[in-house]
Amino acid sequence: MTNSDRIIVVSDLGGGGAQNVIKALANHWAENGLNVTVITLSLAENDRIILNKSINRIALNATGKSSGLFGGITGNLRRIFALRNAIKKSKAKTVISFIGTTNILTILACMFLKKTVIISERNDPAKQSLGRLWDFLRKVFYKRADVVTANSKTAVETMKNFVPEHKLAIVPNPVIAPDITNIKREKILLAVGRLHHQKAYDVLLPAFANSEIRKNGWKLVILGEGSLRDELEKQTHELGLKEQVIFKGFVPDTFPYYLKAKTYVLPSRHEGMPNALLEAVVSGVPAVVSDACTGVFEILEHKKSCLMFPSENVEKLTEAIDRLAKDEPFAKTISEKAKSQVQLLHDCNKVWQKWEDVICTIDSYGLKKPSE
Repeated sequence: MTNSDRIIVVSDLGGGGAQNVIKALANHWAENGLNVTVITLSLAENDRIILNKSINRIALNATGKSSGLFGGITGNLRRIFALRNAIKKSKAKTVISFIGTTNILTILACMFLKKTVIISERNDPAKQSLGRLWDFLRKVFYKRADVVTANSKTAVETMKNFVPEHKLAIVPNPVIAPDITNIKREKILLAVGRLHHQKAYDVLLPAFANSEIRKNGWKLVILGEGSLRDELEKQTHELGLKEQVIFKGFVPDTFPYYLKAKTYVLPSRHEGMPNALLEAVVSGVPAVVSDACTGVFEILEHKKSCLMFPSENVEKLTEAIDRLAKDEPFAKTISEKAKSQVQLLHDCNKVWQKWEDVICTIDSYGLKKPSE
């Protein structure tokens, strides 16, 4: 194995906000002369994220469903030992893990290896359950990491209940703003995210069906793949939206869609700080956001930089998307405000420096308090 300065661990490199952050972070480090290893539990053939060729890529082939309690225990022990062996072979001092269950497995895999372990929580644990057992393990083992990062203040506040405060740090998602001069927008309402209950597309579809924009030739375009696709397509047909709703599936480059859309909608039942929303608003798209996406409102404000609606309220969601279509000066005002706010807080250079600050808080004498 190639010696590494830093190891990043994640379940897979499929499409998703965390995976895009990993791509940007790993590529940045590699381009600046660091030896980087990215380890996934899944096979490399399932990758949808393409990394810099200089990055050492290790795929453990340690995923798969386990039947019963015994199967679950043995399956996770196999994952832990496979991950531990891969990490042991590297001389990297720093191991950075992303997303719930993988964070727990990484902490266990690194026990007694004298590695610096930094984990990244991408959602508010108060709203995103990993399942009863994994929620319990999160509370037991997160505190054993050297630093626990999150991309929202809300998630940090939740984790103060089971992680010492001095181990917590906020690290924003990096966002690169595209050139939006001379673009021509179309009558598109855009949503981005996996087809999962959390994303509340079952609420979005009837809201769009009831909207004025539907009658005025708008299309609803949904980017993302997931287990609910058949169910959502059935709902689309039942609502008579077959010709006006487009499920594009996984899209490697979402920015061309941001540059075409007139409105972005985030109807989710809960979110931390979703990259898709940040990318949409820096692309100049006004956003409609569920009030359950608490992390978002740390940077965006109702009626000033977005429109908020009550989660799962179809009628209010319809009103919000219609308002932005009818009142273009208002839509332009909130989109410009949102773009400036996101660019200020999520500039890549600031984010890279924040990662360095977090990593450098740890020395041979122990943990220093991360700055927020």
